[in-house]
Formats: sequence, structure tokens, C-alpha cells
Amino acid sequence: MRVRKMKKMNKNVEEQISSLLIEIKSSASHHDKQSLFYKLGDLLTDPTTPSELLHEVAVSNLGVIVNCKIAEAPQVSKETLAILCKNAQNRWEWRSLLQAYGIALNPRLDYSVILTNKTVDVKDSAEFVLSICVELTSILWQELAIHKLVTFYYRQDAYDGDHFGPEDFELEETAAEYLLSPGYFVDWVTRNEYLDSEYVADRLEEEWGTWDAAIDKAGALEHGAGVGHLEPIAETVFRDIFNELGSIGGMETQFIITDVEPDYLKMKENLKTSSFENLSDQIKHEVVLHLIETINHPFLGGFSISQHLLKLLMIHPATPEQSKALIFLVSSQLL
Repeated sequence: MRVRKMKKMNKNVEEQISSLLIEIKSSASHHDKQSLFYKLGDLLTDPTTPSELLHEVAVSNLGVIVNCKIAEAPQVSKETLAILCKNAQNRWEWRSLLQAYGIALNPRLDYSVILTNKTVDVKDSAEFVLSICVELTSILWQELAIHKLVTFYYRQDAYDGDHFGPEDFELEETAAEYLLSPGYFVDWVTRNEYLDSEYVADRLEEEWGTWDAAIDKAGALEHGAGVGHLEPIAETVFRDIFNELGSIGGMETQFIITDVEPDYLKMKENLKTSSFENLSDQIKHEVVLHLIETINHPFLGGFSISQHLLKLLMIHPATPEQSKALIFLVSSQLL
């Protein structure tokens, strides 16, 4: 009797999903579609929804709302997660997939102990790399900064917090940056803000015609004055500016330049407990092997997480030569 009830429930969920898919396909209104996507998402996370149906909907790629819900479903398969990785374009999808793979791979050991020079019996390379990738990234960025082999860019992000990372690695505004960057609130960098007056002049001239005409309309300069970068500007001047321009929106953020500087003393202190340099050559080589093994993984390779770490290790002075030789052999896959 209980089995029959479960089968009936399954059929009911499948019928509802099928009906919603037809409705979504025929709906012309964006607002209506959004509402239907949320309803569909709730059904997809129902534990009674067959995993095969989740896969079918994932292949349709109906967008962020639905894709995130599929990733959150407890019965989602790794094959379906791979489809979601291929289609993911949004930070919400990246976040959902990180959580989903954390559950799907289900690390059985604390693999981070390998970074304290302890050997670990790794059964699955993807499980291993997912477990250590964020910590290993932090370690490598610090060690390479100490060796003056990387400099950091800084990116403002009002939604999820500011990010920074090493320049010249094509990391900025990618899934790998979003998933690997420790954000600004770490203890081994300092942030310096300043106003570039020449850049202000260029931007205002570009936006409002000429510098001479724009200087009296510089609403963006209010932010600079407010945080102490410029001398205070008379309130009457600002009133005239805003009466004419209405609002400058978010332009003020374009005028603030941010530099990120390494705190070398703090980095050296952090690296006393976990590091790459202090690992044995055997463990370093094993790390490289597992990273290479995951280049084609839909999440770790699909979002260039493993590739970024291999690029860092390629320029790291402590990476064994035999390991660098292996990285060189797959260098065409790191682009």
C-alpha cells in the first residue's frame, strides 16, 4: 500500500512538471515565465522527482532559477551536474554547483592535512582537488607574492563582496575567481584607495563633452570629497549639479582606484602552518598529478579551477622539475 502511494505521488509530480513545461513554452510574458520557473524549481527539488526528469529539464537549460534548483535536488546525478556546469553563466549557478559537488563527491577524509606535509591516501582526484582548491589557492598566491612573481588586481563587487587576484592569469570576472578568491577580508593583504584626478578628467570629458564644461557638473566628485580624497565642495555647488544632472547613479565608483598590497610579514606567519614550499617533492608531485587528472572534470576543469592552480605551480620556484615537465605537456589545455 505504501509503495503504491509513493508511485502515485511520483506520477503526480511528473504530471505537474510536464504541465509547467508546456505552460512555460507557450508563455510570452517574461513576468509569467519567472513565476512559472519558481514553481517548477520547487517541484524539481522534491525528493520524489525522478533523477532522469531532472536531467531532461537540465538539458533544456531554462535559466538560472531552474538550473540552481536542479543542482540543489538531493537526487541529482553527476551526469546532470555536468550538464549544469556546461550551461552555467551566473554566480548563483556557480555557487549552487559548488555546494552540489561538495555533496556529490562527499570527501571522506580531511585532505587539507596534505598541506602540512602529511601523506593522504587519495581515492578520487576530483574529491581531493575540490577539498583543497580554495586553501591551496590562498597558499600559492601568498608564496608567489613573497617571491615577487605575482601582483594583485582588485575588483569591486557590491553583491558578494570585493574580490582580488593575481594579474595576468585571465582570472578576473570568471567562475574560478568567484569560487577561489578569498575576498578582501583576509589578513594578508592591505587595501589602498585613492582618487585618480587625471582619470576623473578623462571620464567626465568622455561623458559630458569637454572638461571645462564638465568640471561644474562633477557629481561624481562628491564621493571623493565625502571620503576625504578631495577638498570639500560647497553645498550650493552640489545642489546646482544635481538639479541639472538629476543623479549620477553608480558613476562615483568608477573614479576610485584601489590597490591591493601584500602584507609579507603576515604571509610568512600564515605559511608556517600550511604551505606548498615545505612539502616533500613526492607530495608536490602528487598534487600536480591530481590537478592534471581533473582538467577535464566538468566542474574543476570546466570552470578552470585546476588549470589556474597548475599555472601557478608552473611558475612556482618550489615545484619539482619533473612536475613542471608534466604541466608543460598539458599546457595547451591550460589556456
